[in-house]
Amino acid sequence: MGKRLRGLVANVLEMFKKRIKEVDDSVKSLESGKEINFAVKNEFMDYGSGRASYMRANVDSNLFRLKENSWELVELGVNPNNRQIILQILGKAESFKKGAQPPEIRKIISELTSLTNKLSYIKTVEDDISFIQIPKLPEVIAEEIAADLNELRKCFVSGAYRGCVVLCGRVMETALHRKYFEVAGQDLLETAPNIGLGNLIAKLKEQNVKIDPGLTQQIHLINQVRVFSVHSKKEAFYPSKEQAQATILFTLDVLKKLFE
Repeated sequence: MGKRLRGLVANVLEMFKKRIKEVDDSVKSLESGKEINFAVKNEFMDYGSGRASYMRANVDSNLFRLKENSWELVELGVNPNNRQIILQILGKAESFKKGAQPPEIRKIISELTSLTNKLSYIKTVEDDISFIQIPKLPEVIAEEIAADLNELRKCFVSGAYRGCVVLCGRVMETALHRKYFEVAGQDLLETAPNIGLGNLIAKLKEQNVKIDPGLTQQIHLINQVRVFSVHSKKEAFYPSKEQAQATILFTLDVLKKLFE
């Protein structure tokens, strides 16, 4: 492993830890009422609205930056031991709401700190596509999904991240339809061929199939890409490498859990 690449990945982790500390410090300042230095100052802030408003704005600004930086942790996903941890971190980072109260923020920050300390950077992006592995699947869909995952590797290497997300949607649909057939004995591809991913998940929940709460978030990302293809007036959404890699990791995790 090159020292420069290892250093870049290590910096991603250290930067996220820094973001956690910034949030923690700003929450403490908000609670104590002390003056703080603002991470972001812009013309939209009303500097005459009072010190408490400034402190609240700083907390929200730091939470936003932490969310943004959390996606960069996906670079550490080439180490298989990090993948589940990264998915948990992304979910918790996205759970922050604007205006969240200090006790709630401190609780999530504590969980993020604990999870982040479990991450390691033994491998780097030198192994870019090694994380796309085919899990054990029912024979009837194994060949089709294997073909899609092979295309997924090509898209990822070439930087076609929209293609990656679209293929993840296709893989999820294939797997979820098969799971519904196994538990309900009904082929929705025949009775409801145009059913969306969201409704498909709702159908599985009706059959008491356990679905990861973070799946809804991933489907939203997939639909952002898909919707543009049928609504030409909508602005095209271009997922980043980190978003594409996170979606791939989550898709593989869904496959594994559905058929384990």
